[in-house]
Parts: sequence; structure tokens; C-alpha cells
Amino acid sequence: MKTLLAIALMVFGLAGPAAAQSGSAVVGSIGDQTGAPIAGVRVTIRGVVVRMVATDAAGDFAFSDVPDGDYEISAELSGFERARRAVRVLAGERVTVSLALRVAILEETKGRPFQVRRVCLRAGLHEPAGADADRAGGC
Repeated sequence: MKTLLAIALMVFGLAGPAAAQSGSAVVGSIGDQTGAPIAGVRVTIRGVVVRMVATDAAGDFAFSDVPDGDYEISAELSGFERARRAVRVLAGERVTVSLALRVAILEETKGRPFQVRRVCLRAGLHEPAGADADRAGGC
């Protein structure tokens, strides 16, 4: 009886970790618009699990032992727009993803909103648009 119990524990003890480790992987590379590799990009995989890695000097990344399921891969680095891709991972499969990051276009403002102005031709004055101008007998 003890031998049977020991065998059952060995079988079930080994089957659990083997089932959890699918052997699947998501690998890839991140480059800029010209195809040049970008190091230090934060790559995130979101789905059944959530993990983050950074690209190496060649712009490459890898997620190993990824459980089966649907995922979103996102890549972000300051100064670039975030890139995203949906992937499906199946047991034992190696999924390859290549993403290109575009340079972000930033607009600077002076901290104050634009003020719409209109010209009152009768008075020859420039007045701000709005209730005050209308009450003052604006155009």
C-alpha cells in the first residue's frame, strides 16, 4: 500500500508542474521606423499572465513558459509612440513578434488657452468673443 501511495504521489507530483509549463514562448524584436534595433524598450505581455522585460542591445526580447491563451504585446519607450499587437499562444508553440516604434510628435503649449477674438467692424475694436463682448454691444 505504501508503495502504491509513493507511486501516486510521484505521478501526480510530476504531472502538475509539467502541465503548468507549456513550453510556449513569445519572442521578437523592436526597431524604429527605419528598422534599426532599439535597446531598453519596455515590452509587456498581458493576458493569462502579465510579464515585463526590456529589449537587449539588438532590440530582442523573449518571454518563456507562456501559458496557452490570447495576449496583447505592447512596447513603449519615452520619445516613441506605444506599439501593440494581439497574439494567440498555443501549447509548445513559439510565437515571433516584430514591432516598429514611431517617433512621438509632441506639441508644446505656453500654459494658457487660446483666446478667440473677433473684430467689431463698427467700432474698429478687437474684442474677446463671449458673453462680455455680446453684453457690451459687440458686433
